[in-house]
Amino acid sequence: MVYVCDYSETADVLLARPEIKSLADLKGRKVGVGAINSFSHLFALTLLEKAGLREAQLRFEVVPAREALKALEEGRIAAAHTWEPARSEGLKKGYKILATAKDTPGIMTDVLAFRESVVKERPEEIQAVLRALFEARLFFFEDRAEALAIMAKASGLSAAEIDGGMKDLHLPDLRENSAALGGRGGASLYSSGVVISEFYLARGQLTRLPDLDALIEPAFVRELEKE
Repeated sequence: MVYVCDYSETADVLLARPEIKSLADLKGRKVGVGAINSFSHLFALTLLEKAGLREAQLRFEVVPAREALKALEEGRIAAAHTWEPARSEGLKKGYKILATAKDTPGIMTDVLAFRESVVKERPEEIQAVLRALFEARLFFFEDRAEALAIMAKASGLSAAEIDGGMKDLHLPDLRENSAALGGRGGASLYSSGVVISEFYLARGQLTRLPDLDALIEPAFVRELEKE
């Protein structure tokens, strides 16, 4: 991992039926997640544990994000992890957001990663990719309308759809990237990496905890800091 693309803040949400007033009200209820032992499961479980609920006090059901609103309307579940467009459509129909990814810092993070062989054999190209990404980030904030138009043309989505999604994300700058890749606290990849790794180890998805130092490479971002 050489670059943190974005942190989900309000893009990922736990959407609930109108009668559910708080996370604590989900005790004994069904909560929809994308898959068992997935990031979706970890996201929902972390939120609920912060509210004082143990996993044994509720039930998780596999509900893809795109089907979350339908499952809520049918009464099959009391809440679900989802995102756009179900997030906005649900709010229009009276459903409520109990919590967002901002309540679980670092769990929902998108990163850029390369194979170890590429990192070793083609460092100049990786450096160029990161330089271009930071330039693109700067362009997005300096000329948002033009940037959205370019992304809309390339993706097939409307500029409004992309803009709505981008507002739910935090795009870390060079300083924040350096802290995430090299730091040990806050929203660093080391902090979130420990939480994520321990979750998958406990679920039998990993046989041992990974060496995060071998997975995180801050050298490219640090080189850009010198420029």
